Amino acid sequence: MGGFNGAVLLFKGDEVDPQDRYLITLTEAGYRTFLIPVLQFSFINQEELCTALKSAHKYSGIIFSSPRCVRAVEQVWSFKIYEHWNERKVFVVGPSTSRAVKDSLHLPTEGEETGSAEALAVLIRKSLGVDESSKKKLLPLLYPCSSLADADNFTGLPIERISAYETADCVDLRSIEQVAKERVVCAFFSPSGVRAAVKELRKRGLTKFRAVAIGTTTAQVSPGRVCGGSVSGQGSLGSGPCGLGPTGSSPLSQGFYPHEYPSSGPYKVQRRAANIRERKRMMSINSAFEELRCHVPTFPFEKRLSKIDTLRLAIAYIALLKEVLMSPYDPLTHIEKCLRGEIRAEHSHEWNTSDLTARLSWINWENLGVPASRRMNFNSLSITSPDGIPPPVMAGPLGPLGPHHLRHMPPPPHM
Repeated sequence: MGGFNGAVLLFKGDEVDPQDRYLITLTEAGYRTFLIPVLQFSFINQEELCTALKSAHKYSGIIFSSPRCVRAVEQVWSFKIYEHWNERKVFVVGPSTSRAVKDSLHLPTEGEETGSAEALAVLIRKSLGVDESSKKKLLPLLYPCSSLADADNFTGLPIERISAYETADCVDLRSIEQVAKERVVCAFFSPSGVRAAVKELRKRGLTKFRAVAIGTTTAQVSPGRVCGGSVSGQGSLGSGPCGLGPTGSSPLSQGFYPHEYPSSGPYKVQRRAANIRERKRMMSINSAFEELRCHVPTFPFEKRLSKIDTLRLAIAYIALLKEVLMSPYDPLTHIEKCLRGEIRAEHSHEWNTSDLTARLSWINWENLGVPASRRMNFNSLSITSPDGIPPPVMAGPLGPLGPHHLRHMPPPPHM
């Protein structure tokens, strides 16, 4: 049984992620691996989604079936919405979705161990104390999803679906023209990815390849039928990285073993050096973000802001500090006047956002020369935004903050 010296193509997502688990694991095992984005996403029905999220009392909980669903909700997320959903159940499909919810929305999750909508539906019934024969009436579950999501997902549960994003084909195969004449294994991660990728492969005459489906839903879509040509072999893998624990006849388990790939030579040396450089680069970026998180105001319960949330908050915070430094008033007086609408600075809209204004009461005002006694006044302000829409009431994780809370709070973040 000879070693596999072709290429592995990962048709996945909408961007190239150097830290993708599949890419790293296969590359380190010696496979020539390409990560190829297959779709582009656009968020839709944002107003409808925001309205639903503000009415958490109408739902038993919320379901996230993919990190993309989380990103759709993140577009309209605010501290006030967080307060409503912190007491509701949040169900997720898989560990990556769970991680996205915790990092972006700061909510606890259930269902991390599930890998499909069917498995999550079973867990939801158990968590809510109902079964298919139960007459117990439940409030609906909010389900922000793709416009292409299967209508049969979560059958038997009261679901309120909102199409939160739509997809379009976006496959760029120019980077793999060099492997057009090689043996190819194609790994697909979603049904829409299969359709988009196979269409482009067919245009280039790449209709003879071995196919691997990641997940049961993707496995139900046959690349052979979509392609209309011959697919030399098909397999189905579980949800673990690189199909650890095959659930079907997998091409990668039919004779393509890492130890059979050349273990020496310039290619492997160059690849290993590139991996080391990439890890150092990502460690440097992560370290910089960790340092930045220490200098923006955050709530005590926020263990870790996502990178995009950190950047947004830092931009707003810098805009605020710039105004404070240029103001003739002391810092707290200036902000009091701004939030009351008494000062309309040219760039106030850059920082007067719900994300930042809700956190201002946690700033270490003493570092700006403001006595602690004056800081207490900040919690009683009536905040108004430039467009006349009142931002959320400044509150801690347990409700509005008053002076009696301040005496027992952990030290606020330093500026």
